[in-house]
Amino acid sequence: MGGDCSDERPDKLRAAEAEKDAAKRKEQFDVLWNSYDADGSGCLDEEELKPLLLDMIDSTILMLQENCAKVQEESQKHREALQQQGASSGPMGFMLGEVVNSMLDPKLAFDPVVARLRQLKKETSAKPAAEVTKEFITRADTDRDKKISRAEFEQGVSDWLKKQLDDAQAEVRSNRFQAADEVLKRGTAAGRSANV
Repeated sequence: MGGDCSDERPDKLRAAEAEKDAAKRKEQFDVLWNSYDADGSGCLDEEELKPLLLDMIDSTILMLQENCAKVQEESQKHREALQQQGASSGPMGFMLGEVVNSMLDPKLAFDPVVARLRQLKKETSAKPAAEVTKEFITRADTDRDKKISRAEFEQGVSDWLKKQLDDAQAEVRSNRFQAADEVLKRGTAAGRSANV
C-alpha cells in the first residue's frame, strides 16, 4: 500500500478523472485508492486525505497548464490573422487588435491562477491534516463516519477536482477580460490625451 511515487499521483488523478470508459476509470481509481490508503484499512482518514488534497491541487495545475498550451496554440493562429488585418485597418484597427491580443495571450490569464494554486498548496502543506481535510470530508463523507470509503473517494475526487477546475477556469476567464479592459482604458486615455 502507498507504494506509488507521489509525483505521479497528480497526473494519475487527472487521467482517472478524464477517463470515460467505466471499467478503465474504476481500475485507475483502484490504483489511486491503494496509493492513498497507506494502512490498508479500507477507509481514508485525515492523515491519508491530506496528500490526496495536495495532489488534487497539483492535478488542477496540470490541467490548467494543458488548457493554457491549447489556448496558446489557438491564440497564435488568431494573433497572426489579426496582425495581417490590423496592418490595413488604421489606428482603431490597431487598438482593437491590442485588445484582442491581450485576451489572446493566455499566460496573462493562466499564470496568476497557477501561481495562486502553488501558493495554496504551500499554505495547505503547512496546516494540520484535520484543518486541511475538514471541507473535503464534509462534502464527500456521505455516511458521516468521518472517514472516506472507496465509493466516497471516487465521487469525492471527481466532485472536488471538477469544482477546483471550474473555479480556476472562472478565474482565468476573469483575468482575460480584465486584461482586455486595461488595454481599452489605456487606449481610451491615450486617445483623449492626443486630442487635447
